[in-house]
Amino acid sequence: MTQRTILVADDERQFMELSMEALRNLNEDFEIIGAPNGKVAYELATKKQPDLILLDWQMPEMSGVEALGKLKENETTKDIPVIMITGLSEPRNIEHALGKGAHDYLTKPFDKLELQARVKSALREYDYLQQIKTQQDELKQLNNLKDRIFSIISHDLRTPMAAVTMFVDMLTKNVEMFDAEMIRDIGGDLQESVQNASFLLDNLLKWAQSQMENLNIFVQEINIAETLRADIRLLQNGMKSKNINFIVEIPEGLSAQADSDSMSFIIRNLLSNSLKFTPNEGEIKLFARQNTDGKIRISVQDTGVGMSQEDLDKLFGTSTHFTTHGTDGEIGTGLGLLLCKEFAEKNEGNLSVKSELGKGTIFTLELKQ
Repeated sequence: MTQRTILVADDERQFMELSMEALRNLNEDFEIIGAPNGKVAYELATKKQPDLILLDWQMPEMSGVEALGKLKENETTKDIPVIMITGLSEPRNIEHALGKGAHDYLTKPFDKLELQARVKSALREYDYLQQIKTQQDELKQLNNLKDRIFSIISHDLRTPMAAVTMFVDMLTKNVEMFDAEMIRDIGGDLQESVQNASFLLDNLLKWAQSQMENLNIFVQEINIAETLRADIRLLQNGMKSKNINFIVEIPEGLSAQADSDSMSFIIRNLLSNSLKFTPNEGEIKLFARQNTDGKIRISVQDTGVGMSQEDLDKLFGTSTHFTTHGTDGEIGTGLGLLLCKEFAEKNEGNLSVKSELGKGTIFTLELKQ
């Protein structure tokens, strides 16, 4: 369990020491900080972000109730529970403190056992609130991902399947109208649509596995050239169709510490992404090297359309469905790059990107040797 921090603010030394002693007697792992007035208490609270504040009402420079008001107005401190401790025991004072946002109220002189009980109760409630906040954040993230996946299914996956349906419908209803050459052309378009759908479904499956934590990552020493050979062959047809100058520079003996399946997935997506955004007769280069720091860097560089800084900032975000069409109208989900980033981190590596609008993009996967 992490250490808790409790801030005690009181200008009367006797009561501050009494409060601190009561806290120490709880035998909890507390860091206890003292403040002589409300001004110092507020400054310490913004810096230290304590788990609980004990705040005396009447103090010089800034009273406890003034400090309470500032704490509750500050976004970073508004959820910290505050117990007001004071000699003012009239109901209107108690009502005023609670109305300002105090969690609880103790009057001087107070009993140590009562203070300890109030502190335990406040910390317990604070823990519950933090758990609820964490769950709310997780739920919000899951809802964002759910919306994104439905958007992908309803739009990006529907497009290649609609193309397949159209081609099949044409062939079955009007087969006598097509000669062998026309059927070969339609077959080529069908094959491309099926490959696009298969690629999207593969990304969706990988995403689902990663979200359910069922994705097995086995990091071991792998030969980079051997691992990527099949992925390179898979993309070569697409390179030829756009007359892309595809350059591969991977030393045969170069190895890295990585999971072969996830590394293959990353490079396949990066190459597919470059192919999508590189115009006809452009250039894509896949190269790997070992740097002087011992890290292995695998890069995919293209002479494509590039990205603005605004688009780069959206690239790995989970809250928005960021995708654009390629130079030949190719579709994509935006999900592949998000997964690439996640898989790179699961391999204890990193994925970075540099891009210049109108000049091209370079993605670099960094792995351990």
